Amino acid sequence: MHLFLTMIKPSKQKLVLIGAGHVNLQVLHGLAQVDRSLFDLILISDVLLAPYSGMIPSFLVGDFKHPEIHFDLKKICDRLGYQFIHDRVEAINSHQQFIWLQSGSIVSYDLASINVGIQPQPVNFRDQKSILFVKPISGFIERWKLLDHLEKNSLISIVGGGAGAFEIAVACQKRFNGKSIQVQLITGDQGLLSQMNIKTQKYARAALDKLNIQLFEGSRVQEQLENFLKLENGKLIPTTVSLIATSAQAPKWFKTSGLPVTTSGFIRVQKDLLVEGQKNLFAAGDCCEFVLQPLPKAGVFAVRQGPILLENIKSLILRKPNLKSYKPQKDFLTILVSGHRTAIASKGSWSFEGRLAWILKKWIDQRFMKCFR
Repeated sequence: MHLFLTMIKPSKQKLVLIGAGHVNLQVLHGLAQVDRSLFDLILISDVLLAPYSGMIPSFLVGDFKHPEIHFDLKKICDRLGYQFIHDRVEAINSHQQFIWLQSGSIVSYDLASINVGIQPQPVNFRDQKSILFVKPISGFIERWKLLDHLEKNSLISIVGGGAGAFEIAVACQKRFNGKSIQVQLITGDQGLLSQMNIKTQKYARAALDKLNIQLFEGSRVQEQLENFLKLENGKLIPTTVSLIATSAQAPKWFKTSGLPVTTSGFIRVQKDLLVEGQKNLFAAGDCCEFVLQPLPKAGVFAVRQGPILLENIKSLILRKPNLKSYKPQKDFLTILVSGHRTAIASKGSWSFEGRLAWILKKWIDQRFMKCFR
């Protein structure tokens, strides 16, 4: 009888997690409870320390230290008994189930999950030296240090109108106000926080005004000249350095690998988070596009996708046929840092601003960090 049970026991599978985004981190920890004789796990990431994006604004102004907002990926893998590969993925062959790395190594897989960061949209600015891209976040943290060398009366321009651009503008003003550095936010033609409710936009404009951050709306940045930003309406705005926080794009290797992608290059995924047309390859987070319902690029969706992806990977490891469906939430809570220990909380049609919102954000962020360290 024992011999018979041994014979029918599922064979060991190799699971490869590509990228250390919020979704893959949840899978990484959740699988620690699964019988290790059923699978081997490899995490591939081009960074050793993965930042938690929700805490970036508070880190930039000094509220948190570097170790407090980063996951030490090798340390986590060593503790859980997984293999960690510090390398960049260059391509994937989903038919032969191989992953090509920048180092030249090739990694095979039985199951895989893609949860990598998105990249900045290219800009045709003449003066590339005075541009800093906010995406990917891991690289921006290092580039942020360059701003410490700005001279007094410099001008920092943040280009973008979304939540990230707003929080970066607030962080810059709080960080460099003592050096008499002027911060300005150029949102483009859609305006400030266009996807949020009117009350949230009102709070945000009031916060910018209180912090003496100049706001330019109604026209996109066309190009950066030496010491000037030229808008599409012809207006010239003086600047010293520009932080680009506009819409990002998917890594090019998605398309060159022959994966199903949208016109914007994001991987198309089905309701069970499997890549369209695949039976053993998942994708989640900002790098993918939910086929049934396009979603904003927001971390809250990645956090909710984590448990679904974990259960579906478990099912495939255990050879169970039925997979769970991810159902995006209609409304979600967004909390934006708006000043010194103040924040704006927004969900659906309601919004409030103050210290309580900042305390709530701090509690949520620190709880998330504790869960996955």
